[in-house]
Amino acid sequence: MAELVARGYPATTPGEKRRLEMIADIHIAATEVMTMGHITGRYPDVDEIADMLVLVTQGTRLARAWRDDPAVASPAR
Repeated sequence: MAELVARGYPATTPGEKRRLEMIADIHIAATEVMTMGHITGRYPDVDEIADMLVLVTQGTRLARAWRDDPAVASPAR
């Protein structure tokens, strides 16, 4: 989580910390699933796997604007 905080994700309030943990879990889960898919032969192209993991990362970057402070804009839900 420290790496995500260093990259600008909010983690001041309990809600922000909880969402940061969720984001970390999303990254871990995606990586594990893609790895298992590669090991089993379902996803043979490592470059393609990397591209998909980058897409996941790009999506979760939207959460950097999501703060519990109502004065700060939240991403669309």
